[in-house]
Amino acid sequence: MSGQLERHEERFAAAGGPDIGALNPYSPEPREWSDTDIAVAGVLVDVATSYVVNVSKLRQQEQLNGQLQEVLESWVVIEQV
Repeated sequence: MSGQLERHEERFAAAGGPDIGALNPYSPEPREWSDTDIAVAGVLVDVATSYVVNVSKLRQQEQLNGQLQEVLESWVVIEQV
């Protein structure tokens, strides 16, 4: 073995947006990636993309909830005055 790994790259993006990452499966020896290998990599890319997008949406929702909570608390203080 020459110390180099055979690699295949699958890029992933959310709903046609910009690339948000890449999955790079490696093989310890030169090889042809089968259609099944490529399909499995595609499924893994879809799962990873869903996870990244959902985490991003969750963070945005948490931030919005925090902002709305601050507004609500401010209104309560104003009503008390």
